[in-house]
Amino acid sequence: MDSSQKRKKFSLTRMAYQSTTSTASILSTESDGHAWTRSTEQGESSEILVQLRELNKDVDSALEFVCGVDDIICTSIPVNIGLAVLGILSVVETSFGVRHLSHCPVEPRVPVFLFVGGCFGLLKIIHMLYTNYRNRKLSMYVAEFNNRNIQRTFAAVDSILSLFLVAWQAAGAYWTLGVWRPHWEPPLHEPDNWCHQGLYVFALVHLGLSAAVLAARLLPGLSALLLRLHGRV
Repeated sequence: MDSSQKRKKFSLTRMAYQSTTSTASILSTESDGHAWTRSTEQGESSEILVQLRELNKDVDSALEFVCGVDDIICTSIPVNIGLAVLGILSVVETSFGVRHLSHCPVEPRVPVFLFVGGCFGLLKIIHMLYTNYRNRKLSMYVAEFNNRNIQRTFAAVDSILSLFLVAWQAAGAYWTLGVWRPHWEPPLHEPDNWCHQGLYVFALVHLGLSAAVLAARLLPGLSALLLRLHGRV
């Protein structure tokens, strides 16, 4: 059995497990609403653990395992809620960049960095939310799952957006940190040597949040890989 067949086997096993847990949740809801609330809170972590174990059995290479872990974590409910929150922040970031587009003459690219980053960040989040929804409902579209062109298109779009955002964040960090602690008000002798305080602080917060999100994205896969190497998954 080659690697693609193993990934397909794992995906079908994952679909069957999600279908079973969904049915159990419905039955539990009809019998006892409080029990359903408790089981939902505990079931998410149990579901992830079971899927990790199945993934560990169905793949051979460490790269396939890390990619599979990323797929499992990204389709979880807490991650999707976090993505929705980040989507709202992306809208705020875009509007903030437009509002202060001419309020940082010492480095005019800082507001452009927020505006463009917010737009493409929102596009990336929408793409991730749709992909996660599609993966969670994959059992309803088995025929679509077998269409490799759709899979490749989604992967290509995700890769392009990710590469662009990483490069854009690096450029934004260079522009923002290159004018560290600028004047908040235009000096009399240098009227262009200033940047709006709220705009600059927002750019710094955005950079820190982006680094935290990137670390949170990489940490689950690396942690699961270490557990696999030590035989604990």
